[in-house]
Amino acid sequence: LDERLLDLVENYIGLPVQYHGASVRREVADGRATDVRQWHLDPEDSRMLKIIVYLGGDVGDGGGAFEYLDGAATRRAVRALRYVSGFVDDARMRRVVPESEWRRATGAAYTANLADTCAVFHRAGPPVNADRYTVTYSWTSRRPRKTYGAMPMSESEYRAVTVVLSPRQRACVPPRIE
Repeated sequence: LDERLLDLVENYIGLPVQYHGASVRREVADGRATDVRQWHLDPEDSRMLKIIVYLGGDVGDGGGAFEYLDGAATRRAVRALRYVSGFVDDARMRRVVPESEWRRATGAAYTANLADTCAVFHRAGPPVNADRYTVTYSWTSRRPRKTYGAMPMSESEYRAVTVVLSPRQRACVPPRIE
């Protein structure tokens, strides 16, 4: 919710934004391409910004790096697959976009990757060498197409979090759920 970060995110999205929080994940090094390890577009909004930070070590080949297709390859894949939503396995993706066009965002520990996950096909690469740990920060417009459940907070917890925020920052925080 840093003001400079909100400037960056709002400039990209083009509208006032809603912050969806931080999600910490562990991807187990089992090599399986299931769930978010398959190709997909996020359905939340027409534009979304995620910052994915690698925790706990470097992420190289075989380490479960964030993988994506560039915009042109994504548009070709959407047309060829007649994609509306859901997951696409490697075999189907390979038929419409060669692996030579698949991009992998490797990096040292604490590398931050920025992506519009509503605009590009992407996935969490299936790690095989070591478990991968990430924290992902997410923003959409304040009126996203789709939302997912949030962690409930008591009134006192919500107040403690929001009382220190500016009005602009507070407007970015979703309403409290009970």
